[in-house]
Amino acid sequence: MPVDMPIYLVAQRKKGVQFDGKIPPFGIMCVGKALGDAGYSVKIFHLVGEEGEKILEGAVREERPLFVGFSNCVSSTIRHDIRLSRRLHDQGVKVVWGGVFATAAPDTALYSGYVDYVVVGDGERPAVSLAQAIENRAEPAGIPGVGYRDGEEIVIQPPSPVEPNLDNYPMGMDLIDWEDYIFPDKSSEVIITSLNLSRGCPFGCSFCTNSMNPDRRLWRGYSNDYVREMVSFLKDKYKISAVHLQDDNPFGKLKAGMEQIENLGLKWISAAHLQDATPEFLDWAKDCGCLNLSFGIESGSERILKKMNKRIDSETIRERMRLCGETGLQSWGMWMAFVPGETVEDRRLTFSLMDEIYESNPIVQMHISIYKAFPGTPFWEESLKLGLKEPQTLEEWADYKGTINHLLGYNDRKIKRIWRNLRPLYYYEHQRNKLNPLLRSLLRRRLQGARFRGPLEEGLHYARVARDAVKKIF
Repeated sequence: MPVDMPIYLVAQRKKGVQFDGKIPPFGIMCVGKALGDAGYSVKIFHLVGEEGEKILEGAVREERPLFVGFSNCVSSTIRHDIRLSRRLHDQGVKVVWGGVFATAAPDTALYSGYVDYVVVGDGERPAVSLAQAIENRAEPAGIPGVGYRDGEEIVIQPPSPVEPNLDNYPMGMDLIDWEDYIFPDKSSEVIITSLNLSRGCPFGCSFCTNSMNPDRRLWRGYSNDYVREMVSFLKDKYKISAVHLQDDNPFGKLKAGMEQIENLGLKWISAAHLQDATPEFLDWAKDCGCLNLSFGIESGSERILKKMNKRIDSETIRERMRLCGETGLQSWGMWMAFVPGETVEDRRLTFSLMDEIYESNPIVQMHISIYKAFPGTPFWEESLKLGLKEPQTLEEWADYKGTINHLLGYNDRKIKRIWRNLRPLYYYEHQRNKLNPLLRSLLRRRLQGARFRGPLEEGLHYARVARDAVKKIF
């Protein structure tokens, strides 16, 4: 087998979500760097839908890669990985899956028959050993973190102990065209891109994929020297002036995370845990160039907060979000509804607390998401007990929604009305003084009463869409 065969690493872009696909594929950038340092030629493909499928297949026809590695998550985008993997496998190309989904469901991937290998956990070292085995036409027996089929038997080797020094997993900064991930932020007049400085979060919220295993709760950050090296690359070549941190939790170790940010020398946007949002921290963040802080608040119910293992209470939420407003820090409050065990009264408490925060903080914006069950998390087993059906094949996972609202008595149409009710009430900070007081009162009553007998929310939504369209035209 020719040694000069390239290795392709693939991730699907999530269009229509935060930054509309402009977040770099950090995971395969690190794996690509490890493979490149081992002497392999690596190409990264960050694809969008069926158009992306054609791009990858054309490249495979042009130069047969040693293998194609897919980094995937629990998302509908997995359907593109399925189609590509099946077609490539039929052509005799080796197919490898890694990432959050492959780590959570390695057996399902291998039973498909068109995924040759899986990589569980950190992929940098297993990918190099696996590439060497494929190159030598050998089975990857004994390689930590690698799974494969031996006849009808599934063999999955446990991963090695987690690497504590993240500098040993540097990022392939030159493996992507950063122009695709840089954009001007109109509100702050900066040139912004996303960056990843650490892995892991110690908090272990019951719904989060970081609670899947202890390794994902270990916070590991790049050294300050390496942070400066990455930033210098972006400053010198692309003139960026701000970064949006995409870490699991940039402040998983508070002091180390703060030192990393101080070494950026840039304005920044980040998430943080409300437990850390003390007056001293908020003053530091403002003085250190913070443009926006988002907080996973999740619920206004003390009972649900405890079930979620959030380590905060409603009084702390009130105090810290009020302090954000007083400090003058733009902030986002992120909430969640329709989690296992949640009642109508729990949601009323959530909506009431959202209302209190909105009144006490004039610059906060808030967003609510519908809970989605992820395998391996504490809430996963509870969701299954409620009646959630676990997908048995990759094709079933491609259609997986993971929401349990229908099991709690709320169909998708009602959920959409709740979301469209919340949006004008709390999402648009600048609408506070524009929303008619009577309409605002009516929306709040409908929300608190959980009654949505008429399509008021749809009317408001499409009126806003039409208004925005007219603004674009003129």
